Amino acid sequence: MRKYKILVVDDEHLIRWSLEQNLKKQGYEVLACGSGEEALRLLQEESPDLILLDIQLPGINGVEVLERAREIDEDVIIIMVTALGVLETAVKAMRLGAYDYINKPFNLDELALVIKKALETQELKREVAQLRTTQPKKLSSDSIVCESDDLKRILNMVHKIAQSDAGTVLIQGESGTGKEL
Repeated sequence: MRKYKILVVDDEHLIRWSLEQNLKKQGYEVLACGSGEEALRLLQEESPDLILLDIQLPGINGVEVLERAREIDEDVIIIMVTALGVLETAVKAMRLGAYDYINKPFNLDELALVIKKALETQELKREVAQLRTTQPKKLSSDSIVCESDDLKRILNMVHKIAQSDAGTVLIQGESGTGKEL
């Protein structure tokens, strides 16, 4: 199994240390920092898979870090963490691409579950993208060589149906007549 890299960004040293220790026990590689500027630098240099990002930070706040992080790496998972349960901030963070939003104080088991689900989701997205690139391309009717006027007429009909709003098409015929084309 791949070892995921998590960046913890919180200006409170004790919370940062606690999260770092807890995540290391769970088998993650952990980076930690206390400012938005440092978080952006580590994002560029270390390419973490997930960022736990506090909203209240000195200098650049967490929402601005979220916006800039999306420009640097649109695939990085960002979970916002805050002591202020302001709904407007949560909505804005989610619109900007945060995976989730967690209020302090948080339960470490619940946080672990959110992180696990986020990383599983990311892994599934990667697998789908990989399968899409390795999946054989479908044949177009231009690549089908035919002499029969009947088959040419059928291929012409298939083109028309493919461009229509028809949801389902039933093709019938005897075995070996080329229905799979």
